[in-house]
Amino acid sequence: MIRSRFRTALTGSILVLASCLFTLGLVELGVRIFVGTAVRYTYDEDILYRPLPNQRGFPSKYYLERATINSIGMRGREIDAKADFRLLVVGDSHAFGVGLKDNETLSAQLEERLQQKYGQNIIVANGGVPGYGLYQITGLLKSQLKDLEPKVVILLYALPLLERQRPTADIQAGYHRQMFLQRFAAYHLLKVLYIETLDQLNVQAYRLPTERNSQKLAEDTRFQTLWAIEKENFERLYRLTKQAQVPLVVIAHTPIKEDTTEYVREQLRSFCSEHAIPLFEFLRTFRDPAYYVPRDRHYSALFYKELVTEFFNKGFDQRILNMRTRHSAPIKGSFPE
Repeated sequence: MIRSRFRTALTGSILVLASCLFTLGLVELGVRIFVGTAVRYTYDEDILYRPLPNQRGFPSKYYLERATINSIGMRGREIDAKADFRLLVVGDSHAFGVGLKDNETLSAQLEERLQQKYGQNIIVANGGVPGYGLYQITGLLKSQLKDLEPKVVILLYALPLLERQRPTADIQAGYHRQMFLQRFAAYHLLKVLYIETLDQLNVQAYRLPTERNSQKLAEDTRFQTLWAIEKENFERLYRLTKQAQVPLVVIAHTPIKEDTTEYVREQLRSFCSEHAIPLFEFLRTFRDPAYYVPRDRHYSALFYKELVTEFFNKGFDQRILNMRTRHSAPIKGSFPE
């Protein structure tokens, strides 16, 4: 009798569990078909990860706009092969445009303004990737230069970006754990349970792990230590663009909240001056939430609209277009080999 009741209870429990799993499976399938999933990446031994081509997905854990990734792994529509003048914007999630529609990113808004003023033969490709540091930006740029053959490269550089350096062994391991766990949940399915559980386990659900714990460095020399490494990354990036005979433009940006990044700003100005890299700074104190994506730390379309407007007001569009006639010549300025 007892065994019979136990078997009955066990059978019932198994049926309930199977029903729950089947239901969740149907919901999972429905979410993937009708809502979508996160942006997918492929493993790269050198730079940790790169976006898979030909997809649409959510780059953030919040309910934000989906991003289109074209056939060469860049955000936005397919690149027009007939375009006379191609510009490439590289950077991290700010360049990628997390939380923005495809036509609201810096690349899209800059392209629109350039086409309005100079014609349709100008395109601006979006080579930004969420979570990237300068080391990874440079690593991916090697293939982007070959795939796109741009006339100008524009680096959208956030001053705090220097805290992201070459992925270490623990970061590599953390990334593999993250990718393994993400295979078991769609982007929205059981969102709160899934994300909060992983956060409790100290495994970031959708934040790509590329940052070292710079807080462990001595506070009085932290930025000096980080910049010593970041300068090598800048030199590597500059050397790559120079070898490709492609001019490099740096857009430095950050919402200024404190003066701790002043050292980095001074070093960046010095580096760009010494290497003849045009530097455009867009540094502001923004407290209006209209400048940020809701529930996220990324900039809104309004931020990039004002950045592009000032970019044009200061004549940087003309400087870029003038590079068209000399892009095949070596960049002016000496570079220490």
